[in-house]
Amino acid sequence: MKNLTKLLAIIFVLTLLFCGCYNDSEEDLYKFSKSGCDTTNVTYAQTVEPIIQTTCSSCHGGTSPSGNLTLQSYSNVVSAVSTKNLYARISSTSNPMPPSGLMNACTIKQIKRWINMGSLNN
Repeated sequence: MKNLTKLLAIIFVLTLLFCGCYNDSEEDLYKFSKSGCDTTNVTYAQTVEPIIQTTCSSCHGGTSPSGNLTLQSYSNVVSAVSTKNLYARISSTSNPMPPSGLMNACTIKQIKRWINMGSLNN
């Protein structure tokens, strides 16, 4: 009976240890925070594309895009993501894009979330 009690105690302690060891993403941990920044329902069509269109296309569109970088289509945006150029530039404090100033933190988090989810055309 003593051995059974010891065994059950060891199993209980190990269960507590293993159940407490897991990783949550920052988005999952803080998705209900009062920041008002929704990073759970980020899609290209509903979130990223409107940001790019309102913030980036005036310079990175048309016939002679700034920096020879066009962001007028999904494939152009994914290309900028794959070269790590997009996120690096929108999150840079020393040389921010857009040049008028750094995007707000929520917008940057939403784009980062979309990138981390695989930059899907959804």
